[in-house]
Amino acid sequence: MKKLLFLVLFASSIIGKAQAISFDQAKNSRDPRIVATFIKANPDHPRVVELKQHLIELVNSGAQASAAPQSGYNSSASSYATKTSYSSGGSAMHKQRTVDLLNHLFNSDPSSKDAYVQITNNSKCNVEMKISGRRSYMLSIPPRKQNFILVDKGTYTFSSMICEARYQSVKDVSKDVMITLNK
Repeated sequence: MKKLLFLVLFASSIIGKAQAISFDQAKNSRDPRIVATFIKANPDHPRVVELKQHLIELVNSGAQASAAPQSGYNSSASSYATKTSYSSGGSAMHKQRTVDLLNHLFNSDPSSKDAYVQITNNSKCNVEMKISGRRSYMLSIPPRKQNFILVDKGTYTFSSMICEARYQSVKDVSKDVMITLNK
């Protein structure tokens, strides 16, 4: 009985959250998760193709800053996006990052081993974020832009210089995380 009640509450919270997002909100959003949530909740919407293109553009614009992990750093992997066509050019690694992110955004499995980390850089300086934990990652974020990476879930130390100011934070990444850097 408890499992059934939990399942009903969980499903209603997801449906309520998805219904709270209108097409216009999704179309005007700069957050890929909001767009993906609308698409998942409304797969038969007449303008969902337009939103899928918007989602790909958002992912591509956020991912252009770092085309490849640095030596010793890894990017994780995750199967919806492989069905999507890509009209924009770019490297194979960039396309793979896009596929990985879209797979993650459309994956509703809570036991997923990876989490989405989005970092927004509101400063006027380039930021190279080192993400250290069980695995290590490096993420470049241009001034006044954002970038993302999929990481294995776990505890990480985020460290960087932001316009000559040191940034360091320890975060438990057990779900998707959004970080905003200001200077």
